Amino acid sequence: RTQKFLEMMLNKQPNIVVLCDGVRGKFINTTGLDFFGYTSSERFFRDVECVSYKFLPENDYFHLAEMAEESEDKNWIDVFLQRPKEERHVAMRSAEGELRIFYASIQSLPDPSLYIVDYIDVTESINTRDKLQDKLNQDNLTHAFTRHYFENEINAILNGITARGLTA
Repeated sequence: RTQKFLEMMLNKQPNIVVLCDGVRGKFINTTGLDFFGYTSSERFFRDVECVSYKFLPENDYFHLAEMAEESEDKNWIDVFLQRPKEERHVAMRSAEGELRIFYASIQSLPDPSLYIVDYIDVTESINTRDKLQDKLNQDNLTHAFTRHYFENEINAILNGITARGLTA
C-alpha cells in the first residue's frame, strides 16, 4: 500500500524520476515512460537496463564515454557526482527523436546503494542562454565578433598556453 502511494506520488511529478542503484534501474515514473515511449517500468528496464545508456555525447554534457577515463569500480553516479553542480547536465533523445537537455539531481536513499534521480528538462533555458551568448559575442548587423568575444578568447588561449608551461 505504501509502495503504491509512493509510485502514485512520483508519477505526478512533471520531471523524469528514476529509482536506481547506479547500474540498473528499478523504477521510472510516467513522465519518463512517456518521454521514452514506454508503457511500464519493467519493459523499459528490460530493454534499457539503466537510463544512463540513453545519455548522448553532446557538447560538454555528461555521457558514459567519460567512464572510460575513470576507474572500473565506479558506477556512473559516482563519476557524475564528482562534477560541479553547474555541470550536471545530460542530453537524451525522446521517443519522437527530439534532443532534450536535462539537469540531473541525485539523492541517495537510506539504502546506501539506491538513488533517486530527478531529470529536470532545461532545454529552453539552455537555448535562451546560448542565444544571449551569441548576441553578446557577435554583432547583429555585421556578424563580426565583438570585443567581449575577443577578450574571453584571448584569456582562454593565454590560460591554455600557461597551463602547458609555455610563454606567450
